Amino acid sequence: MHLQIQKITSDLIEQFKNYFPKKYLESLKNKQQESLVARFLISKLVEKKYWIKNFLPEVDENWIPVFEKDIFWSISHKKWVVFVAISKEKIWIDIEIIKKRDISLLNTFKNSEYKLLWWKNWKNFYVLWTAKEAIIKKNLGNLDDMKNLVLEKKLFKSKKILDFVFEKELLFSWQKAYFIIENNIVYSISFNFKNIW
Repeated sequence: MHLQIQKITSDLIEQFKNYFPKKYLESLKNKQQESLVARFLISKLVEKKYWIKNFLPEVDENWIPVFEKDIFWSISHKKWVVFVAISKEKIWIDIEIIKKRDISLLNTFKNSEYKLLWWKNWKNFYVLWTAKEAIIKKNLGNLDDMKNLVLEKKLFKSKKILDFVFEKELLFSWQKAYFIIENNIVYSISFNFKNIW
């Protein structure tokens, strides 16, 4: 497994502009700058870690990533930051910037879930949101599935993955997710917990 968190800079934008073939860029549904930078980072990670040049991260008509050569990848981005992952097993990630929103959104999750995280606030809302979304992506579900995923247990067990130390393990109906909070951003990850490296 390989993870990368990257701030988007003008240098990085210049690097990806001429990297992908024109036909590939035209085929992409999401042409947001953040999405293109994320795909560039995936391609460069695959080249660096698996020695495969010109890897093109593809998605199908439902925006589901197409995996080939036993290389699984996931991207998530918000404004000026991109989070990417590659692995030999299914892996999914999600990020969100902690910010106040309509107060009714806090009721998206059960009070019992917030209690496991200590209290109902925006930080814990985004911890639950990103962890559940990572699991949903891994299972090829959709956001409606969020109500079926209920936090059952929080373990004070950190997980070091490369240079990242994810703070706590969250258990949702036999599915695990880990999260880390840095600079007011929640990063969550879910993956198959066998032969991941």
